[in-house]
Amino acid sequence: MRIPTSLQKIHGKSAKAWVQRQNHTTENILYQHPEFHQIEHRLLSTFNASNRTYDISYDGDDFTFYQKTTDHPHGRKLRIDQSAYLQYAPTTETLIDMDALCAQENKEWVFNQFIEEEFNGKTVCLVSLSEGGCDSCVLREYNLATRQFIDNGFYIEDAHSDAIWLSTDSLLIATNVGQDTLTTSGQPAIVRILKRGQSLSEATTLFAVNRSSIGIELSEIGSYQFLEEKTDFYCSHLYLIQQSDTTIQFDLLPIPKDAELVDIFNDSALIRLRSTWIVSENKTFPGNSIMSIDIEKFEAHPRTLAKNLKPKLCFYGGDDIAIESVKSNNTHIFIEILNNLNSEIVILTHKNNRFVRDHKAPVFPSMGHVKVVSISLNNDTAILHYQNYLTPCEQYLYHVKTHELTCIRRNAPRFNAHNYEVTLHKAVSRDGTKIPYYMIASKTLMRDGCNPTLLYGYGGFSDSITPHYLNTTGLLLEEGFVYVEACIRGGGELGPNWHSAGSSVNKQTSFDDFIAVAESLIAEKITSPKFLGIQGSSNGGLLVAACAIEIPSYFGAVVCEVPLLDMLHYHQFCVGPIWYAEYGNPEDPIMRAIIKKYSPLQNIRSDVRYPPMFIQTATTDDRVHPYHARAMTHRLQHFNNEVLFYEDEYGGHTGRGNLNQGVRDHARVQIFLQEKLAVPARKARQALQSQMTQHRFFHVNHVRKRARAGAEEAVVVETAAAASESSSVGGRVPRKR
Repeated sequence: MRIPTSLQKIHGKSAKAWVQRQNHTTENILYQHPEFHQIEHRLLSTFNASNRTYDISYDGDDFTFYQKTTDHPHGRKLRIDQSAYLQYAPTTETLIDMDALCAQENKEWVFNQFIEEEFNGKTVCLVSLSEGGCDSCVLREYNLATRQFIDNGFYIEDAHSDAIWLSTDSLLIATNVGQDTLTTSGQPAIVRILKRGQSLSEATTLFAVNRSSIGIELSEIGSYQFLEEKTDFYCSHLYLIQQSDTTIQFDLLPIPKDAELVDIFNDSALIRLRSTWIVSENKTFPGNSIMSIDIEKFEAHPRTLAKNLKPKLCFYGGDDIAIESVKSNNTHIFIEILNNLNSEIVILTHKNNRFVRDHKAPVFPSMGHVKVVSISLNNDTAILHYQNYLTPCEQYLYHVKTHELTCIRRNAPRFNAHNYEVTLHKAVSRDGTKIPYYMIASKTLMRDGCNPTLLYGYGGFSDSITPHYLNTTGLLLEEGFVYVEACIRGGGELGPNWHSAGSSVNKQTSFDDFIAVAESLIAEKITSPKFLGIQGSSNGGLLVAACAIEIPSYFGAVVCEVPLLDMLHYHQFCVGPIWYAEYGNPEDPIMRAIIKKYSPLQNIRSDVRYPPMFIQTATTDDRVHPYHARAMTHRLQHFNNEVLFYEDEYGGHTGRGNLNQGVRDHARVQIFLQEKLAVPARKARQALQSQMTQHRFFHVNHVRKRARAGAEEAVVVETAAAASESSSVGGRVPRKR
């Protein structure tokens, strides 16, 4: 059957009517559930706690952070004195109030970031705002002192844009200035210098890339500015931007295409190598490593060879260590790693012309995750976050020189963690590879196959699944659920090779791994297929849909969010061509044959019953077109499968809408899972226990009857023997033994 092309039109009249009908049906089913509003209330309740942790950033002697509460569901960007924050003093200063702005302009604005202008003491910035949570954004000039947008200031219309300040009156801007200024991925292909008072059409073009490239990204790190031409998702050309009184030049750094600039350490650029770099005949650096090059020397001599930039190895991850992030100040480099899944912080200093590891860096409990949130440039302190599946986020102030670690804030728990435990297991995939997975379950777990279980996965783009507090999923634990997260290939949990083994031509491996974890849970009698639910979003939405279509009998429910599902045509929607390096190009015959085997939409069969599905997306998702979710729903429903669909008007791809909307998204999922998994699982356990009780009853009765029969037989024998004895010699006969 053909899917209506009208579903491809995001705001088309026919598509809008179809979405409204689907949403209405879903709301009637889920919102009427007696526990729906109770779940909403519980999820909202902790957002108002005064001692919550935030992803704070150092700003001189202050901290800045973004806060959402029930009173300010769209959020506020706040600034607070460091000492006041440490003492829980409510003396915050509002830099921008998004609720007030949304009400004033009657738009669903989402705050992205401030792009600060450094020339006037950071009193002026560009505010990046997205309408409805889109990836595209509007850039507007804003006065941080008066908290007002500047009349006739810089204003860039809604587009995929990037900008940096060149002076108080000029910007370097990459944005949409007409179709010939975009790449085939819909990203900026040119960079212009925009002077105050000019229109974009009047701005002078300084740099352009081939339209087959992904696009251009601009960044500023410390005192250095960079332009990155993304040639694919993992490769780029990196240029140092240098300006004089009369010219602006872009100098190409002599580093590998698949290398990534991660930070500036003093006057060295820190580079992450994905593959081996042969600098010269006698100097080679391994992949999966962090190294430095002298950016100050390159600035002075932009035509110099890489071997002359003093390349040094900072850290080598080997085959199995995943390098998560790198941050630095003037004295130390902080590297977050996963060492055989264990989250660690590596702290480096530069001494005697080499990088030295600080072996007194803080160590946190295993099966948790530690994150470097921010590092001070003024003193040797850093803000760290630690959490695990059962421990809410804890915020620490770390003094690097003294190694003093102080917990300054803790999030309140959302459920009683004492009843549960976290264990790490391994399933065996189709090719024999062992696949780790975390399981969170009751300490008194019954292995009778009757536990409602939710299995979550992602497996793409080298993103790692790491332990995190179960803010929302914890409520499912209270309903008797077992929660499982699978570290499948395609992700980055065990290093670059783990990713490449599950991407592109190897994409099916991700699905095999996920299915192997499901099989392990069933074999261990943790659950049974009809009580096993799976959940994933974006690439994870592709994952769960592909597995449910491949082996529908394994699963009792599927939650599929903002998913990629029409993989034969994904490159024709939104920014699809960006992902050629991850999925392959469907126009290539070899890749098309591979993709066709797993693309969920193309593999739906009319003669197969698929498990109940709940598919969610957003109208404002300009990264993964809502058509994917719409088309999948349409086809499954056409073949009379049980599918609920919901399309939020706002939220974009990452669900960055207001707080109330995000909570409602989670509540819908929880009600769906309870009804499809927990309710039948409870009934099955009751039936099983009743059956076992009856079995015990019949077994006990049978034993008693046999005992009574044996006793009666003994009495008969004994009576007969006594009679015989009384008629024999002396009336006594020896008893039979």
